[in-house]
Amino acid sequence: SLTTIPIPAADLVAAKTGALLFTFYHYDSPTTITYKINGNTHVAAWPFPDTQGFTARTISLPVPLTDLVMGVNQIQIFGEKGIVVSNVSISLQGAGGIVAPKL
Repeated sequence: SLTTIPIPAADLVAAKTGALLFTFYHYDSPTTITYKINGNTHVAAWPFPDTQGFTARTISLPVPLTDLVMGVNQIQIFGEKGIVVSNVSISLQGAGGIVAPKL
C-alpha cells in the first residue's frame, strides 16, 4: 500500500483520462494484476506476450477518474504470484492542457 502526492482539484477537473503507471519485477509471472485505487478494485489480465521470469516490466493500467479524489490517493498493487513494485505514479492525461505545436 502506498499514497500519491496530493492531486489538486483543478487537475481532476481538467483530466480526460487517468492511468496507473508502475514498474514491477516477478519470478513467476502472475496471470492477473490487481490494483486498488481508494478501495476500488480493478483486475488486468497479463498483457505481455511472454511469461519469462526474473524480468522487470513497466505497465500503464487505466484508472477511472471517478476512483480518484482531490488530495492524497491510496494505491495497492498485487498479483496472485509475488511481484515487487516500484516507480508508482498516477497520470492525468489532459490535466496539463494541450500545447499547440509551433510550425
